[in-house]
Amino acid sequence: MVHLVFKIKELLLEEPLESLCGASAIYLTIGNNILSSFEQVRDIIERAINSSLLKIEEIERKIKVSEVSTQDMGKLYCIIRVAQIPNNLGFGTPKCTNY
Repeated sequence: MVHLVFKIKELLLEEPLESLCGASAIYLTIGNNILSSFEQVRDIIERAINSSLLKIEEIERKIKVSEVSTQDMGKLYCIIRVAQIPNNLGFGTPKCTNY
């Protein structure tokens, strides 16, 4: 889990502001083509956000990273999970662990 927090933290610190969003953070939590439970994903992203905010000095990036935490993670998670259903039927590779 620590490596996932690190990957998301890198995203939050280095991604151009115009493309920084919660969906990207959720996508980075997919490991071995498996999307973890919502609770695990939310915890990983929250840890990365909190850690990133301590290092960010520019106000614009702080605001944008804070917005990632206020986005509706539940909806974003469901969209990504539903998008993986055809893959679970053999039409691609990603899989979701819980439906």
